[in-house]
Formats: sequence, C-alpha cells, structure tokens
Amino acid sequence: MRRLYHSCRGYLGGVALGLGVLGFILFLLGIPLTIFGAHFFGGLGFREGPPPTAAQLEAAVSRQFWWGVWHRLAPLLLASLALLGYGFFEARQAKE
Repeated sequence: MRRLYHSCRGYLGGVALGLGVLGFILFLLGIPLTIFGAHFFGGLGFREGPPPTAAQLEAAVSRQFWWGVWHRLAPLLLASLALLGYGFFEARQAKE
C-alpha cells in the first residue's frame, strides 16, 4: 500500500492543486453571488400580511448574507486553501 501511495503521490498533488484552484475560483465567483442572493432572496421569508419594516427587511438580508458566508464561502475557502497547500507541499517534495 505504501508503494502505491508513493507512486501516485505526484498525481495526487497535481489533482489537489487543480481542485484547489477550481475551488478558489468558485469562492471568488461565490462572493458576488452571495451578496446578490442575500439582497434578492433575503426578504422572501415574510408571510402574507403587512409589508415588513425597513429594519425587519435589513435584518433578514443580513441574516441571509451571513448564513451564506459561514455555510458556503468559509468552507469553500478553507477547503481550497487546504488543497492548494497540499498540492504545493507535494510539488516541493517531488523536487527534492
């Protein structure tokens, strides 16, 4: 098993670099999409009845935005940075 790992190590590093770059690009695309989604869909949680006040609408948009940051953008950034770090580590190990 160890021999198999050492023979595939360079390929795993390349795949990790590719996935890390792809994840970072998706993270960069996700920032404006999260902002747009929070402003567009943030006020849709209100039921029928009187329209929400400005403070209620602002709170709903803020809650939607921070949910997107903590549950979508932060994990995507951390995963892509971890994959990039592993890919660069394997590239450095291959040079030595």
